[in-house]
Amino acid sequence: MDALFNPIVIKQGRRAKALYPNRVAVESANRGTARVDENAATDGGSGIVTIRARLIGMLSAMVIVVSGLIAVPAAPATALSGSEFDPGLIISDEVFFNKSAMSRDAIQAFLDDKGGTCQSGYTCLADYRQTTFTRAADSTCASYTGATDETAATIIYKVAQACGINPQVLLVTLQKEQSLVTSTAPSSTKYRIAMGYGCPDTAPCDARYYGFYNQVYMAGRQLVRYGDLPGTFNWFPVGTATNVRYHPNSACGSKRVTIRSEATAALYYYTPYTPNAAALSNLTGTGDSCSSYGNRNFWRFFSNWFGSPVLPQDHINFVVAVYDDVLGRPASSREYPGWVRAILNGMPRQQVASGFVNSTEYRLRKIDEAYRTVLDREPDAGGRASWLDGIRRGILTPDDVFEVFLSTREFYNKAGGTDTAFVNALYQRVIGRPASEGEQAHWAALVADKSRKWVVDAIYNSVETSRNRANEAFVDYLGREATVEERIRWGSYIRSRGQLAFRAAILATDEYWDVAQARAAEPVAPAVEPAPAPTPSPTSTPSPSPTATSTPVPSPTTTPLPSPSTTPSTTPTAEPSEAPAG
Repeated sequence: MDALFNPIVIKQGRRAKALYPNRVAVESANRGTARVDENAATDGGSGIVTIRARLIGMLSAMVIVVSGLIAVPAAPATALSGSEFDPGLIISDEVFFNKSAMSRDAIQAFLDDKGGTCQSGYTCLADYRQTTFTRAADSTCASYTGATDETAATIIYKVAQACGINPQVLLVTLQKEQSLVTSTAPSSTKYRIAMGYGCPDTAPCDARYYGFYNQVYMAGRQLVRYGDLPGTFNWFPVGTATNVRYHPNSACGSKRVTIRSEATAALYYYTPYTPNAAALSNLTGTGDSCSSYGNRNFWRFFSNWFGSPVLPQDHINFVVAVYDDVLGRPASSREYPGWVRAILNGMPRQQVASGFVNSTEYRLRKIDEAYRTVLDREPDAGGRASWLDGIRRGILTPDDVFEVFLSTREFYNKAGGTDTAFVNALYQRVIGRPASEGEQAHWAALVADKSRKWVVDAIYNSVETSRNRANEAFVDYLGREATVEERIRWGSYIRSRGQLAFRAAILATDEYWDVAQARAAEPVAPAVEPAPAPTPSPTSTPSPSPTATSTPVPSPTTTPLPSPSTTPSTTPTAEPSEAPAG
């Protein structure tokens, strides 16, 4: 199940913003005071005037755009509650900067689904097209190659890829600003100022930023740019409590908020108000005269359309621990969000673990480990590729590679070149102790009578060995020795269901979940020297399989997912440098 869909990719390298004077954007004398913009669009014909408050540009070119004070009607069929809104964490960085959240086709399908039937004489967003021009790369965004007659979905997708922002963020912003996603009769004005970018509070909208493409690109770029200029945008710092106004009217007061993600800070720079209790108590309507709605509506639309914009930390801790234990490396911020989403959408933890132990990266790790621990040498490229191919074709499992290498002539010769020396080396590698004289004599006779492979299989799959392997996994994954009863039970599990299923089952237990949380809470010691880079993998690392609908099953006694056959007769007898027999 390698790479069943593209791994999550998010913008990285963001830093918490510096401390700042206790103020909000609209209080700066050189930025003006927010007001109701007569040119602001109403939402879906509701007649409620939109107020924009937006910070755009940079340094002396910064201006405020008034926005985010419109209550946007939506379908009431949602269990979302205003009590769930967290002003300090409206959206996680992992979600906000996930440029791979939707493909171009997925964006188009979303627009087709949400747009409804367009009224005669209008062009709705799902059918909108515009010729775009090429933009050079800068410090925030990669280059954008213009093209003739690009669809809105294509423009949204290409901006997301160029600037490293989640296309879902762009879609939600289009909706909260101009209701363009669901509008069945969008005016030319809605397209002209689609994202509310370049519309200051003291003057008409800047014509330089007119047009759908301009709006999507400039707004997407600016939302990312806030985190790139901590010395400029520093009045909504991450990790420090600050006052966030409820409304442009300072008499309405403010709320003390500790912002916990750069993405949330970006939303406040774009719309520097937080909803008050009245706005949150009526999520689909209006509050009172001091209510603002921009960030409330962003959170509401995102939640209703795409699920929670916040990734639970305990889920992140679990996935990060699995990366560390199974792949032997840290999870990058571009990898773990997809797995967290999969769990939130109903994928059982055992299925998550199975995805890792059946991944190409894990298979290659086990192949390399077999070369190093059994043959005491680095893998050769041809042998590595041939064993990986054998695993992919179901001829053997990653753990079988270790077993097969033990039966090779190369290991036999390294052990000393005699049957007795071979048996003793086998005991040391598999059981972790030297063979007694009686055991050496017994198995050496069977090597001569049967074969090296027969003896390896008998020892490797013995009761003692399977129980030892169960205990090793307990130590590696749970940080403790297995009890006698656990060794017996899990040793039997390994012999009947296979090592891969056993690993997945252990990783799915509640005990492992708790261990993952405890690890995340431990203080991180400063590194003495940089860790070595992981061995490059010729194929992608594990990514979630299609979402399961079943309830997560943490119990270790749950029937595991099927694993490739471990029947000895199907194990290839080839030397490691040869292709496995089919």
